[in-house]
Amino acid sequence: MAHRSSGVSVYAGAKYVVVDVFARSKYNGNQLAVVTDGRLIPSSADQQSIAKEFNYPESTFLFKEKGHQKGEYKIRIYTPVAELPFAGHPLVGSAWVVLNVLEKDVVGLDKVTFHTGVGPLTITRDGRMLWLKAAPPRFISDQKGEGMPEFSSIRPPQLSSSKAGPSLYEKNRSTVLALLGLGEEDADPSLPLVQVTCGLPYWIIPLKDRAALMRASVQNVQKAFQFVESSEAKMFYLWCPYTSADESQEESHAEDSQGEIPQYESRMFGHFFGVPEDPATGSANVAFAAYLRKYVCGGEGMLGPSVDFQSRVVKQGVPTRRPSYLHLRAWWSKGTVSELGDGQQQPEACDGTEQTMEVSVGGEVVQTLQGSLS
Repeated sequence: MAHRSSGVSVYAGAKYVVVDVFARSKYNGNQLAVVTDGRLIPSSADQQSIAKEFNYPESTFLFKEKGHQKGEYKIRIYTPVAELPFAGHPLVGSAWVVLNVLEKDVVGLDKVTFHTGVGPLTITRDGRMLWLKAAPPRFISDQKGEGMPEFSSIRPPQLSSSKAGPSLYEKNRSTVLALLGLGEEDADPSLPLVQVTCGLPYWIIPLKDRAALMRASVQNVQKAFQFVESSEAKMFYLWCPYTSADESQEESHAEDSQGEIPQYESRMFGHFFGVPEDPATGSANVAFAAYLRKYVCGGEGMLGPSVDFQSRVVKQGVPTRRPSYLHLRAWWSKGTVSELGDGQQQPEACDGTEQTMEVSVGGEVVQTLQGSLS
């Protein structure tokens, strides 16, 4: 993996830890390699080559820089083919390494702050769980700058019957479903198909049932590349309600009974970034948490504990044989106003104070390997 000079590795002393993220037991969840001192590998090209060699969905490099406090690092995140400004499971897994390996002797340290491509983000330890509070969500306008319809209810617009033909929204809905080998009959007709980002954009695609979810696949990667070139979101996140009765005996897992029962099941296709299917995707699930809060849990603009939620569990990774469990939180809070996008206004509480949507994803982490680069 390393360049050599006179038989001595230029990476001498560079150590790594491999963990399974959003896993309830070892060898499940999403694998992550964490290089604990990125200063020993200053070349971006070398970092990318090492990430390709690990060949996990993501690998990270941590940098303890001058002026950093305890639990504070700069982080760089790579897939096998590209660097990302933000990703969920690499931040959660890297935070576990900081708390349990690099700074395990620091008394009372339960928070880690990473300086990412979208700004500083904090991960907090709560028992066995690690929680990432993401950047405020944004609901993205449709392709080529044309705004998607605003949804005053949780139902998408009715299919057009005018001679002008279907709207851009409807065309994109049909196109996205077709790219995934699905039809309109597979989608949940009561919910919109939209782009959402909390730092990394995704198409959020609601499906009727698990049969459709398990049947989905990217039919033509080249066509998918051509489509996402003109949209901000480059990856596809599909979801449906979770029903354990729909799983075969092979697909059911002992881990299902080791924590909260999932309410949703999902898959994520990320061919554009060299990840054909991700076992667990933190950045997609915080976007999904925002989607749930806006469209499913009471509807847009409705405030209060009855529609905010502190625990929704998503099961992901079944087709990759790495079952993962991601816990979601979403709520409105008073604070700095953020633009939701798509021409949407921040809702107001009863006292007239503007609200900010907050989203978090949490899960457990298990260490599997450690070693040194050679």
